[in-house]
Amino acid sequence: MATLFITIVFLAMAHFVYEGILAPSIRLRLRYRIFEQRDRLRELKIVRDDVSPEIFHAIHDSINTAVELIHAINFSVVCQLDSVLKKNPGLREQIDRRKELLDRCCVDEIKSIRSRTSTIIGEALIANTLGTVIWMIPVVIGFICFDWLRRQTQLMLLMPPKKMEITMGFADSTAAC
Repeated sequence: MATLFITIVFLAMAHFVYEGILAPSIRLRLRYRIFEQRDRLRELKIVRDDVSPEIFHAIHDSINTAVELIHAINFSVVCQLDSVLKKNPGLREQIDRRKELLDRCCVDEIKSIRSRTSTIIGEALIANTLGTVIWMIPVVIGFICFDWLRRQTQLMLLMPPKKMEITMGFADSTAAC
């Protein structure tokens, strides 16, 4: 019981350090990287004439959405989005149209900005989910231990009765009726 208590206290401290100190710093660094991508996009729009307004606004809106969601995106938000998209085909169609528009873009810098922004959001997803993963470690260990115990009891049941008595040190086993 003391081991369980110590484990929970250790996990709580690790969670506190991660969520209170490390994660905010990671998110801020990722946010600045997104701002860099937005600045690159804006500079590209000023310098080049071949960036259409539709593509510029689509990617600019995507980057602004990334800035807004960077602190909140996690596994449950992604699952919730999947559920919303299944229930709302109109929204899915809008997203697909914007994706097609951006996929057709032939400006390499735009593709690079889009790719880097997606990578940054992926990193934010990991950073925001890691605090939850800390609490999942004992659950996974528990499942592994339970599976090991289940396999060992199955082996124990397959032992011949006399071998079980000798191996396990049972003095006098009662025969089954």
